Amino acid sequence: MAWVVGNAVRVDGSFRTSAGALFDPEMPVLTIRNARTGTLVTPELETDGVGLYYGTFTPTEYGRWMTRWESGGTNPIVNEGPVILILP
Repeated sequence: MAWVVGNAVRVDGSFRTSAGALFDPEMPVLTIRNARTGTLVTPELETDGVGLYYGTFTPTEYGRWMTRWESGGTNPIVNEGPVILILP
């Protein structure tokens, strides 16, 4: 799916234990990077329930935007998410 510059994009993510149970990690962060320009965006996160998070950003540049979910704490988690295609 592709979006257009200037339109809000919601990015969903989840955090699960090794057994597959949803949980709330310490300090979850979503980073979105434009692969063409290197521009970084870290939107405020909201939750839809335990372990279910989303961030919304409004791109000002076209290109492929890479998503990365991370958590801090004693058991850090990194999850490279889907690529978001933004059209001019």
